[in-house]
Amino acid sequence: MLMTWSLAMAEAPIRIGATMSESGHLSTQGQAAANGYRLCEQHVNADGGLLGREIRFEILDDQSDGDAAIALYEKLIVDHQVDAIMGPYGSTLTEAVAPVTEKHQMVHISPLAATTSIWEQGREYLFMVLPPAELFLAGLIDLADQRGLERVAILTEDVLFPRAAGSGAESLARESGMEVIFHEAYATGSEDFSAWLERLDEHDIDVLAMAASSLDDFISVVEQMKAADIRIEMFGTSGAVSQFAESLGNAADFSYGLSAWEPELDNPGIERFVDDYQARFDMAPSFHAAGAYGACQLFAKAVERTGSLESDDLRQALLELETTTVFGPYAVDERGYQVANQGLTIQWQHGEKAIVWPSEKAQAQSWYPTPSWSLRTSELPPEQQVFWTRLERLCGQAFAGRVSDVTPYYASVAEAERLIMHVMDCSEDRLHIPLHVDDNRSRNWILTQVDGSLRLKHDHRYPDGHEEAISQYGGDAPVPGLPTRQIFPADEHTAEILPERSDNFWFIDFIDENTLQYGVHWPRKGHSIRLEFDLGSPVQTPPRPWGYED
Repeated sequence: MLMTWSLAMAEAPIRIGATMSESGHLSTQGQAAANGYRLCEQHVNADGGLLGREIRFEILDDQSDGDAAIALYEKLIVDHQVDAIMGPYGSTLTEAVAPVTEKHQMVHISPLAATTSIWEQGREYLFMVLPPAELFLAGLIDLADQRGLERVAILTEDVLFPRAAGSGAESLARESGMEVIFHEAYATGSEDFSAWLERLDEHDIDVLAMAASSLDDFISVVEQMKAADIRIEMFGTSGAVSQFAESLGNAADFSYGLSAWEPELDNPGIERFVDDYQARFDMAPSFHAAGAYGACQLFAKAVERTGSLESDDLRQALLELETTTVFGPYAVDERGYQVANQGLTIQWQHGEKAIVWPSEKAQAQSWYPTPSWSLRTSELPPEQQVFWTRLERLCGQAFAGRVSDVTPYYASVAEAERLIMHVMDCSEDRLHIPLHVDDNRSRNWILTQVDGSLRLKHDHRYPDGHEEAISQYGGDAPVPGLPTRQIFPADEHTAEILPERSDNFWFIDFIDENTLQYGVHWPRKGHSIRLEFDLGSPVQTPPRPWGYED
């Protein structure tokens, strides 16, 4: 048996031709995809090859140029007479070479093309792996809609894939009842985005959705927004790769991006792929690498099913195949068009990608809203920046509350007929929030930024404005906390003036977009109270608290 296998593996290898953008403006993605092909070759051969033969990729550099790719695929098929081909990077090059592969009736699994129109031209041998381009910004739009955001701007590079992604984003936004204020295209190679970015402020845009093939454009837009101090609630892109955070540092945080794949998923074989990719190429794989690897896996599965390299046999197998590769789920309709993969939306958090959409695959809570650039240069961790921004956005408004949970110790508050919190005064590092309990205007929450964290103090006043004897108790929140919840354990000053309550802690909690909770817990005695305020229905602002009338 060993001799038979050895003789079979000594046969000529199965030669698979492909081009990839290993230079030019698409090289960031193309190099990763080429590496995905190379690692798949290594693994397939280590596992015994296909049809008892090794596989060998012949990858030529198309220099990110469609005309070059066309010529190279003709060369691979006609001159080199490869046994099979795999696709290049991206929609633009796939659209360019698809007529070549169709003419020669060669099965063409496209690892990283997503534009629907490519599959609407009656092609028989072309197969899609990525989610459709029109869904690349779906997560951003859906998350924005969940937040109640309404005003959207769309900026797209004027080439095939970004145009499709931008059109999809516009359709999804309008279907959700959002207003698309502008949808503009820019020429490939553009460096100055200031004219479009200025319009974000002018038109009070909530969401900027950006689609591009050149990932450097995403970096440039963030750099220019930061330089112009333009803050937007949500910014999202049609692609997320490590170079984005490597180039921008902490300025990358809070941005959203499409990732069709992440290494934390539980797809079969993913651990081996990630470990071996890191070991061989000394970098973590991007979704471009995983897409190419997964496309190669689909080719291998089709060959194994049919026992053949004949295009018509492989075509039928790929039309019928339903599977999950390292990259993700695969199933196609009669066009070869992907119907099983919707992709992932990530948010950059602490310079890392965190999956935040769809909800069933989310591994982190999204940081929302995006803080101002000035706050993002503070010493606060991002989670506290988000929390601060949430409170700051309420400035000038008042909200009615109720007691949602209480022990008898706090009966006097529980009996109140009217509770009002008023986000009264806001400065760069201080928020003053009076709490009105019926006609009692003595209570104030004072939040400040101190020593890289948030501090909550309770300022109590007599009607004449003088401070009560028991006042300024509270503490500093441990970092980082959560974007929606900060806890403030009692500090040394609290322990000095209220020794029996040295184990107290207070919390402020955004339950959802329209509900804030404030509470205190006294573990030693088992006393607690929780107040809940309706942020969705502001009320008339009350009089200023005692001691702060001026």
